[in-house]
Parts: sequence; structure tokens; C-alpha cells
Amino acid sequence: MIQKIFIRDLKIRANHGVLPEETLSGNDFVIQLELHTDFSRACRTDQLEYTVNYADVCGYIQEEMKINAQLLEHIAYRICTRIFREEFTVTKLILSIDKLNPPIHADLSSVAISIEMTKNEFENE
Repeated sequence: MIQKIFIRDLKIRANHGVLPEETLSGNDFVIQLELHTDFSRACRTDQLEYTVNYADVCGYIQEEMKINAQLLEHIAYRICTRIFREEFTVTKLILSIDKLNPPIHADLSSVAISIEMTKNEFENE
């Protein structure tokens, strides 16, 4: 049985970027997360302790987003490694971060990155 938990459209304002105005005024980011885990015991028992608490995961993401960085890639990697450190039952995750209205001269709504990582990849780094 494949079991996934999704966090969709988590909106966060943060000061990430290469340009000075990005670190001063900030920007809006939208995060999507897919967690692969085994919550079969939670299905049977109705007990939170047997699944991933998505409120905790949102907290990890918010904490990591408060730490300024230049690159979305770096932020995504930090979030992934934090989740694997905190949530032992997660075996794989897919994370994307959209930066809304980036300060570039182009008609676009966002730029985004996506990272997919397994627990084995995390443990072998």
C-alpha cells in the first residue's frame, strides 16, 4: 500500500534572494510537499503518534524559511534534511518552492524549484 501525506499551498513571506532588495523587502513563497510514509497503524488506531503530524512539518518549514538564503535550492535542501531528521517514518519526499513575482524583467507569476529525496539518499550523504 502506498501512503502519502500532502501539504499544499503553504504560503510564507520570507527574505530570500540574491538581490539586495529581495533580502530587505522579502517575497512571497508557496510550498508543496508530498511525504511518503507508513501510516497504516494510524489508520487502524486513530492515534496521531502513528503518523506524521503535518502541523509539526509546517512548523519545520516555517522555521527553515526564516533563515535567509540566496538560493531556493539551498532552502529546499535544508527543509528536506530537517524533515528526515525529525520524522523517522518518512521514506521519501517531494518538495517544491515557488517564488511569487520574482524581481526579474519577464512576464511570469513565479519561478520554482522541485527536489525529490529518499531517506537512503539523505542517510548516505
